[in-house]
Amino acid sequence: MPLVLVALVASAAVAALVRRSKTARRCLRRLWGRGTRHVGWARELGVATGRVVDRAAHLGQEWWRWATPLLQSLGNWVFDLACLILCMHAPHIAVAWPGALVAYVLTQIPAGLRLTPGNIGVVEAGLAVLLSAYGVPSSEALAAALLYRAVNYWAVQPIGWCCCAVMTLRGRRGPRGGRAHLRRGDQE
Repeated sequence: MPLVLVALVASAAVAALVRRSKTARRCLRRLWGRGTRHVGWARELGVATGRVVDRAAHLGQEWWRWATPLLQSLGNWVFDLACLILCMHAPHIAVAWPGALVAYVLTQIPAGLRLTPGNIGVVEAGLAVLLSAYGVPSSEALAAALLYRAVNYWAVQPIGWCCCAVMTLRGRRGPRGGRAHLRRGDQE
């Protein structure tokens, strides 16, 4: 865990340096170009990343404006991991903290690729296999993965459907709810 914190702090320091210094961006581009000279996809990735960094550098916003969405994303991941841990505790499955953390993080990689709608099957299979690899019996690992997905994905679906219905209905009635936006004297 301390190694992860050191990596995060180092990444933040490099990002701050690259954001503030054109010289640092140029040096980083040269280093990346030399390292990826013979790997086409890596070179294209470096060019695309450079464009994103240049655009971010010209936004002119202070770091604290970026901190809010960053902290919200971090909080989402922490609560998501807590959901997995609690879903393992509910059926009295022994939780190996490092194993659960690694299983969660490694499952997020294919989940981010959006291979299936809602990542159905990808997350469940990945969690079950990775938890089994860390010593949880396979039947318990599958039960934990399915319970986690039931809580994390399926339980919040009705909330999303309700929000979508409300937004759709509001869109049909106009920005202020139908005729309420008409001024006195206006007629249809």
